[in-house]
Amino acid sequence: MNKKKRTKVNNDKTGPTASIGKAKISKLRLIFMTILSAVILTNIPVLMQELKRIRGFRKVMETQIIGYKFAGLEQFTKNIEYIGYYTDKDIALKETSKEFSHAQYILSPTILDFNNLEHEYILLVCSDEKKAWLKMKELNAQPQRRNPYGMILAKRNL
Repeated sequence: MNKKKRTKVNNDKTGPTASIGKAKISKLRLIFMTILSAVILTNIPVLMQELKRIRGFRKVMETQIIGYKFAGLEQFTKNIEYIGYYTDKDIALKETSKEFSHAQYILSPTILDFNNLEHEYILLVCSDEKKAWLKMKELNAQPQRRNPYGMILAKRNL
């Protein structure tokens, strides 16, 4: 019988060719990490500039973004000359006074009369909607419009 000799195949990854493969991978990894570090380092100043710009934009928007709370009411107030403006918040607070100023701007040319409840129409800007409803009941007023932000335009029964 003719027996073939079996040759032993070295499947072990620890031979001389395996160390060459590991060295190449190690070099490629080093090159990749170097390029990645260079890209990150060159983009840090650009990122810092953008962050400064965003911070500045936020400071400006802090004082401008309040007006959206009165959106939708201007179309109902444009033919009204005077509206009483009632709030249960402290007007001495910066946020409350900004809110009143923005209401004046958004609802112009209508004149808002701060905490004057003698007008036929009153804009109720309360910290809680229940307080606004209680105030309307006290004034014998009916809600005419309410926007999604809880601002209520009420009409007094004179």
